[in-house]
Order: sequence, then C-alpha cells, then structure tokens
Amino acid sequence: MEILLYAAGNRQIGEALKNVGITPETRKVAAIAVGKSRGQVLESAAGLSAILKKEESDDLVDRWDQDRIKRVRSVFGIGDKEIRALRHKNENVVKMLERLAIERSAVLAVKK
Repeated sequence: MEILLYAAGNRQIGEALKNVGITPETRKVAAIAVGKSRGQVLESAAGLSAILKKEESDDLVDRWDQDRIKRVRSVFGIGDKEIRALRHKNENVVKMLERLAIERSAVLAVKK
C-alpha cells in the first residue's frame, strides 16, 4: 500500500487509488514485489504469475500513450511551463515525466 501512495503522489489511500486510475472497472494492474534479495523478488513474481495464470510482462508499465501522459501530468500537477523549463536537448516527454514523478514522490516522503 505504501508503494501505491508514493506512485500516486498522495498520502490518502482513496485519492491514491483514484490518481492511479483504479476503479471497479479496472482489469489490468501492475504488481510490485519487494524482498530482501533478488531471489525472493523473482520467486514472488513467479508465484503471482502462477496464481493469476498470466505470464510476466512489463507492457503495462512501459506503455506511454497520450492518455497516460495526460493522467501523469494531471496527478502530479506537471504543467507546460515546468516541462519547457526542464526540457533537455533530445530528452523526450516520457523521460521528463518519469523524473518529475520520482521527484514528487520523494517530496511526499519528506512531507510525511
């Protein structure tokens, strides 16, 4: 649950669920495994794949369509001025959004 709050940039569970787009109609989700070793994480991922009868895939995490870009910008309050101010030569919008979302999540930890 804590990872969800950081991913959503919000300390309130209800708002975090809304921010990441989880609704009763949600059919695709990402799972995050945390462990003391790489082996534990891989074992957890394999176990979850077996339970769900689904093959592991990073497609949902790696896919950045216009809807996702719009949602991330909205959730983290990333405006056009900020993007223009931070845009580095040859850096695409997705990389900037990833960096800004990580920054916002880090700030959330400080405000805790």
